[in-house]
Formats: sequence, C-alpha cells, structure tokens
Amino acid sequence: MLIAMFKTWEWLVLFSLIASVGLGGLTFSAFSVNSLDIAPQYAGHLMGLSNTLATLPGMLSPLFVGAVVQNELLHEWRIVFVFTAGVFLFGAIIFALFGKGEVQKWASVAEPPADND
Repeated sequence: MLIAMFKTWEWLVLFSLIASVGLGGLTFSAFSVNSLDIAPQYAGHLMGLSNTLATLPGMLSPLFVGAVVQNELLHEWRIVFVFTAGVFLFGAIIFALFGKGEVQKWASVAEPPADND
C-alpha cells in the first residue's frame, strides 16, 4: 500500500495494489484456522464474531474515503493509502504480540471420568 502512495506511474500503482491484496489474502489461511486452534468447540462462534469485526473496516472504508477524497487529488489519496497501511500494520502487530496457536484455558473441556464397567 505504501508503494502505491509514493508512485505516480499508473502501472506501478496497479501492480502494488494487486500485490498488496494478493499478499493480504495469504493472511486468511492463518486467520481462518486460528479459531480451530485456540478453541475447537467454540470455533464457529469465534469465527462469526471475528469475521464480523473484520468486516467492519470494509463497510466503513467508503465513508472514510468519501470524507477524505473530496477533489480526487494525489495528496488526498495518499492519506487513504497511509491510513490503510496503518490499519494493516496495527492488525499484524496485535496478532504477532497476542495471537496464540494453542488451546486456551477457557476453552478446555474436562474429560468425563472413564466408565470401568
């Protein structure tokens, strides 16, 4: 995203955006299975909640872009690109710092006692 902000060549901006979206798609493989890793029996609930929260920026971004880009000037679009890159970076840092891959204590299910009949 930041490469697209600094370039004025249309083909390089287009390539940067395609690469950004394509590489962003790779994160889905970690995001989509993480709920199965941390809480298998609650994976559906976690995925529903996290996917809802992850969809909010996509719903709010047209409002943000419309408010920032009034005259379709390059510096207005640069604000959008920097903000978008910041959101991606913030999410990556939060996931790197707090993301886990082990079953969490709150999601552990006690095994029922074995029946010795």
